[in-house]
Amino acid sequence: DEAKESVQRAVRTLAEQALAQTTLISTDVVKSIEAIIAELDKRLLLSKEKEMLGQFVTDHPLLGIKDQLAAQTTCQIPDLEDRDDGELVVLGGIIGALSRKFTKRGEPYAQFRLEGLTGGVEVVAFPSVYEAVPELIESDRVVLVAGRIDRRGRELQIRAAEVKEPALDAGDPR
Repeated sequence: DEAKESVQRAVRTLAEQALAQTTLISTDVVKSIEAIIAELDKRLLLSKEKEMLGQFVTDHPLLGIKDQLAAQTTCQIPDLEDRDDGELVVLGGIIGALSRKFTKRGEPYAQFRLEGLTGGVEVVAFPSVYEAVPELIESDRVVLVAGRIDRRGRELQIRAAEVKEPALDAGDPR
């Protein structure tokens, strides 16, 4: 009898431990899924706000990463007016309006509006730049643009020499 009770206690203890582990795993999985859904909901909401209203209302994708982005840039978009024609700058922002085009030789390039928290600037990514990273040049994508200020046209623009993904903490959206 004593041996039987001992075995039953051991089995019951193992079962309780297994159930406790399953509960812990399930709780962690549920929390992870809830976090992913919340992030997707936030991105979807921001995307729909931008699409319907033309601007972000409840939040801005750059707010949570503005310090990290600023640490990787040489100036902010509004400061471009004080810079010289041909000066090399590194800017960070989110790609807004995007237009893909072709040169007379049939090479693809892109023109897009790089938007920061306090302004925006037109960027031209000629074929050598565009073809190096076409996957990065997408609407609503956070990027760094290194390029030269060009004041020859009607409005100031940036001739991109490089477009790259900024180094951000793992939890931040891109």
